[in-house]
Amino acid sequence: MGASLGNLHRNAPYVIQRWYGIISIIGLLMTTAIVNASATRDFASNAHQIVFTTSVRRFDYLFGRFYGAALAATIPPLGITVGIVLAQFMPWVDPQRWGPVHGGAHLQSIVAFVIPNTIFVSAIVFSIAILTRSTVQRFLGSILLLVAWGVSNSLIDNLDNERLSMLLDPFGLEAFGTMTKYWTPAERNRQALGLEGMLLVNRLVWVPVGLAVLGLACMRLRFEERASGGSWWSRWRRSRAAAPSSEPAPRSFT
Repeated sequence: MGASLGNLHRNAPYVIQRWYGIISIIGLLMTTAIVNASATRDFASNAHQIVFTTSVRRFDYLFGRFYGAALAATIPPLGITVGIVLAQFMPWVDPQRWGPVHGGAHLQSIVAFVIPNTIFVSAIVFSIAILTRSTVQRFLGSILLLVAWGVSNSLIDNLDNERLSMLLDPFGLEAFGTMTKYWTPAERNRQALGLEGMLLVNRLVWVPVGLAVLGLACMRLRFEERASGGSWWSRWRRSRAAAPSSEPAPRSFT
């Protein structure tokens, strides 16, 4: 994962948490695919024309879609726990490189990284999906989010203010790395970083940011005016085609 384990156990709490933090970024496109399917299923099948004529409330409809997508997106990262637990029992591994099973490290990693990062990414992608309904724009938005993280990460490395750098990383990896950089190998082998300090502050900053973006997108969505579907360009072309022509009709000479 871009770092040498050195004297650390393969299943050390530090290694487990680092895996969970990085998989939140690697699985960004997977999360986009899951959220995209949930957000646009009714529009792709034209079922939204029926749903929008019922008494279902906008909040109930959108919250149900978002909740289901975010819940499904948290499942794939849990494969890290399954892989690490099963890997130590494989016959080809060196038993000396493996320590005891740290169940608390897996649980703390899920709370600190999987759930907050999934909510943040899902909220951003879901907002783009319900406003644009364009597959290209949704995946482009996730790629831009990944690029923005890479750029901000390079800028963070040049900051002298560690507290500011820990706040600017929306995925929490910078906060985790800074808070554990002085841990000894023995500490990394036996203890995990809980949701505390600047890592907790980081989570409390970026999760509300994602939910705020989602809230603004939901407020802009109007069932009655978007029931026709399509992008603003398609709606403009349809309105132009439906508008009466102002040119005079050609005269007939017969």
